[in-house]
Amino acid sequence: MRAGLAAVLVAVAVTIGAAAAPAATNPCALVTSADAAAVLEAPVGPTHARAVRYRPPLRRPRHPMLDCIYRARAGPSRGAIVTTEPLTRSAFALVIAQQPDPVTKVAGLGGLAYIAGPHRLLMAWKHGTALYVSVDGTANPVTREKRLARRALGRL
Repeated sequence: MRAGLAAVLVAVAVTIGAAAAPAATNPCALVTSADAAAVLEAPVGPTHARAVRYRPPLRRPRHPMLDCIYRARAGPSRGAIVTTEPLTRSAFALVIAQQPDPVTKVAGLGGLAYIAGPHRLLMAWKHGTALYVSVDGTANPVTREKRLARRALGRL
């Protein structure tokens, strides 16, 4: 009887722990290959969400992050990376506060959004999801990042 009760309690604890851990939103569902191809002005190869293994050197809880990498199939090296992370609004504010200058607020994307740091990374937040968008190998990457972010935030 006690062994059965212990097994039930362990199962409940595991279930509660799993339910409490936030899950990252699939970035490939927020920005489709067609969206990326339109922004990169080139067809993109197949892509899928993958767990992000690296962690920025920030003092905050580690949350599961997923990214989706889009690469142009041919021509010059062009690509985009869209990363998602479950974060509270206050945790996202901490992430923004820890970014190197310059940090510029971006309006009109449908959520909180900033361009941050010397690499001009677009960082946005909506409904408990942080979104990081980077476009490389194109003219006007920030404009293209905004287009992808607007699409992704509209799907959250």
